[in-house]
Amino acid sequence: MKTILAVTVGVMLASAGSRAAEPFPVPTSGNDIRAAYQAPENHVGRVVGLGGMIREIKNGPHGKPLVQVVLPKPNDAGTTIWIGLLVKPKPGQVRNGEIIRVLGYLAKVDADDTLTAYVVHDPLFVLGMCLVIQSTKEGLYSPEASRQCAEWQNGAAPGSLSKMSGRGHR
Repeated sequence: MKTILAVTVGVMLASAGSRAAEPFPVPTSGNDIRAAYQAPENHVGRVVGLGGMIREIKNGPHGKPLVQVVLPKPNDAGTTIWIGLLVKPKPGQVRNGEIIRVLGYLAKVDADDTLTAYVVHDPLFVLGMCLVIQSTKEGLYSPEASRQCAEWQNGAAPGSLSKMSGRGHR
């Protein structure tokens, strides 16, 4: 079983310090996701950085949670998105009402993934490679995406991140 890289990021979130770019950028809004829902085939595989408040948590594949997040403004329709985490947090580490930031890529539910399909009814969801919990300033990184998570932590915009060598979500 692969281990999760847990990183304390309090200093990075509290202050950008001498860096020009803000750490963990989250440029994706609720309106952006709403537009992606209208033409999902054009957005599958797109890397997104988003933040929001956890509305609901369900059990997902391999003990990794599915998290529904209310997306930030602009969000004219109150759009939410489900995030399938590629990391397994400790019990109680991810909670309803928590503000999080996530780096991941947009995907459709695989036909053979009945557990996810039972929960996710939107045309897309996010496979979350990196998760930052606002209240504790902890970062949870998928080992396969540690380079991308480090780049994101250093302020790289989601669209400019290096490609991930393997998705490793199964």
